[in-house]
Amino acid sequence: MIELLVTLAVLGIFASIAIPSMQSFIVNSRMRTAGNDFMLAIQRARAESMTQNQCVVLCKSSTKSSKGNPRCDTSDDNWAVGWAAYRLPSSSCDGDDRPNSATEADDAVSEERLIFTQDALNTNMRIMTVGTATRFLTFSPRGIATLSGASRFNVLDNSASSAQKSQYGRTVCVDKMGRARSLTLFSTC
Repeated sequence: MIELLVTLAVLGIFASIAIPSMQSFIVNSRMRTAGNDFMLAIQRARAESMTQNQCVVLCKSSTKSSKGNPRCDTSDDNWAVGWAAYRLPSSSCDGDDRPNSATEADDAVSEERLIFTQDALNTNMRIMTVGTATRFLTFSPRGIATLSGASRFNVLDNSASSAQKSQYGRTVCVDKMGRARSLTLFSTC
């Protein structure tokens, strides 16, 4: 009986040491995965614009039409609700087809224009724009983003502690050329 109690005590000590490390590992993994998924979506949308020689839009998308097609969402700045990429019907990225208002975003993306979608991430995840709200990224046929400057997105896990957020959080930067890269949290682009 004494041996069993000693074994349980030793296991308890090991568990108390391992659990915080495991929680940090999970938080780090969530933030890194969300940041990489978002960055890869930006890179894929840019690559599609150059490959197809058409304007491609990447928009945050939390709603779907009755047919299941995504709609661009203009309600807030959290990209963790999901996103969709689609081709614009015209070769000009500045025309009437460019999404820039809630009324234009109300229309569902047609299946023939849809490139890819991403469903919502873990409910604790946040991918928030820094500074001005960026709800659409439009890439020209040359892969150039229609931005006035670099756009930043902070990737955070709301269930993480402040120390974990600052240690494991990511910032995804998109420059005017449309290139995306992942940096440590709150980095400047």
